[in-house]
Amino acid sequence: MHRRRADHLTASKTSPTPARTPAPHPARRLRGDEPFIGRGLRDVWSHFNAELTEGIRREHEAGTTANNQLMMLIDADGTQVSELARRAQVTKQSMAQAVQTLESHGLVSRTPDPSDGRAQLVTLTPDGWAALRMGYRVASGIHARWTELLGEADMLRLVKLLERLADRLDDETS
Repeated sequence: MHRRRADHLTASKTSPTPARTPAPHPARRLRGDEPFIGRGLRDVWSHFNAELTEGIRREHEAGTTANNQLMMLIDADGTQVSELARRAQVTKQSMAQAVQTLESHGLVSRTPDPSDGRAQLVTLTPDGWAALRMGYRVASGIHARWTELLGEADMLRLVKLLERLADRLDDETS
C-alpha cells in the first residue's frame, strides 16, 4: 500500500504508473497434477496460523502464535529451558530469550529445579494459563468454522486421518 502511494506521488501527471499484475504464488506455479501432501499441509497450516495469529492478537496484547506454541510445550509442573529448547528444536540460548520474553509479560515464571541445582523450571503463571486457554478457544473457533466449510463428516475424517498418520509416524520413531 505504501509503495503504491509513493509511486502515485512520484509519477508525472501525464504518464500514469502502469498497473502491475502480481506474480502467482510459487506453489501455484509449481503445482503438478499429482497429489502431494506437503503442499496441502503447508497451505492449510498457513491459513490456520494466520487465523490463529489474528484471533490471538485480538484477545491478548502479548499473544502471538509463537508464544502460545511455546507455552504448550511447558509441562504443568514446569520444564527446564534445555528441555523446552529440545522440544522446540531451537538452541538453548534462543529458548532462554523466548522464556525471558514470556516472563516479561507475566506469562511464565522461573524457579530453581529441586532435582538439579544448576537448572531452573519454567512454569506457567495464572495469566499464562489464561492465555493458553484463550489460544485454545481461538483454535476451537477455527475448527468450528472449517467444519462448516467441509461438513462434519469430512472434518471428522480429516482429523482421524491426520491422527492416524501422526500415530504411525510416532511408532516409526520410537
